[in-house]
Amino acid sequence: MFEIFYLIVIIACLLAELWRQRRGYKVLEEEEGETKTLPPGSMGIPVIGETIHFIIQKADFFRQKRQKYGPIFKTHLLGKPTIRVSGKENVRRIILGENKIVQSSYPPSVQKLLGSKSITISCGEQHKNKKRQLMKFLSPDFLAQHVDAFSEISVEYLKKWSDCPSVEIYKECRLLFTDLAARYLVSMDIAAEDNLRMKELFQIFSDNLFTFPVNLPGFGFHKALRAKAELKKMFKKIVEQSGKSSNEFSSVLEAYGASMNDFSEFNEESFLDAITELLWNASETLSSTAVCVIYLLAKNPRVLRKLCSELQEKEFMSTNSTQDASGCYGNRPITAKNVLDLHYLDCVVKEVLRTVPTIGGAYRKVIESFTLEGYTIPKDWRVVIGIRDTHENDISILDPLEFNPDRWTEAGSTSSIAFLPFGGGARVCPGKNFAKLVLKIFTVELCRRCDWKLLTDNPELTLFPTPRPKGNWKVCFFSKFH
Repeated sequence: MFEIFYLIVIIACLLAELWRQRRGYKVLEEEEGETKTLPPGSMGIPVIGETIHFIIQKADFFRQKRQKYGPIFKTHLLGKPTIRVSGKENVRRIILGENKIVQSSYPPSVQKLLGSKSITISCGEQHKNKKRQLMKFLSPDFLAQHVDAFSEISVEYLKKWSDCPSVEIYKECRLLFTDLAARYLVSMDIAAEDNLRMKELFQIFSDNLFTFPVNLPGFGFHKALRAKAELKKMFKKIVEQSGKSSNEFSSVLEAYGASMNDFSEFNEESFLDAITELLWNASETLSSTAVCVIYLLAKNPRVLRKLCSELQEKEFMSTNSTQDASGCYGNRPITAKNVLDLHYLDCVVKEVLRTVPTIGGAYRKVIESFTLEGYTIPKDWRVVIGIRDTHENDISILDPLEFNPDRWTEAGSTSSIAFLPFGGGARVCPGKNFAKLVLKIFTVELCRRCDWKLLTDNPELTLFPTPRPKGNWKVCFFSKFH
């Protein structure tokens, strides 16, 4: 009897939500006596919308919708009516409209998992302050002082990989960049066994960011919360074992963990949240792109040969198998200044980020209705910026799906290329210079020290939430020098 009653209540709620949605769209179109055209698309079923399709299909959901409806379409995801927008000029308008027509606003599951004080979720003056502090920490001086350290840790892992018959490359890159971020962004040493467990926990966390925010056993959101709780517990133990107080760790944690103006609120919970977000952000993005560097260079031997030729020409790489006094198999150790001489390396890294951007999209809330290509983008709806879609469908270049670093060497053409891997405007990624430098150092050390071969047949990437191998790719590394 009670089951029937609850079923009737649920059906009534769904019908009420359906009526509210349909009535809301009608009012929108009749507002002020004007015809306001919503973008094409479908809204799915009441309350749930098309969320289930999105969770199952992931990046393919947006790709299929774009093919059907074009660069601007409506849907209903994760509890909100949503407009998906792609195309360089459309995306540029939204990015530059931050705090004017839109404001950063992620789905409830992301907000709750990252926390309201995180740099990803914060907005307005709070975000501006956090971003300023982080960019101040990741200054050109900081980067220049740590080039040797970034190089040494890359070499450490490359040597280890070369000593193994094969390695599971995504796992190894995750370990490398978690270790690097812990040592040089947080001033924390992580034991190998702890790093392995963190890799598993970060993966659970990432896989369940965009989901129904239901904290019950069996649901992805519950798994992500438990993973984050275990990560914080591990970080707390490492801090306690180090004997350091929180103010002896990297000052960047204050920017991550403190509130807008009151650093007295920087308590232990904020401190652990800051460590978790910083290490997750760094390891998630850098490991994803590093895997793509290894994969795309292996699949494009012409590009690899051209890159190695540049390294030899600029004396970063030698055919001599004798190690020089600096420990390099080449005449020049890397510095923040001389790495700028490697123009083709810059083209390669840019093309990796263009072809397989780490972040496929960004979420905004509409705070002021506006029009885009003749469509009304209504106030209080969510907008999802399609970064990957914009790159993949860039009409300003030939074969946008092709990996072709040479396109960045063509005079006068590069300014028109859609390139948004770090976002833009007020919310451009504050760690982009750090990320680009680390990726360049890793790529130089990879090319001058190793040959490698993908052992996995027909390797494929999954693109959501960030690009990574579908399955466990095995890679065999061969040291060029013994």
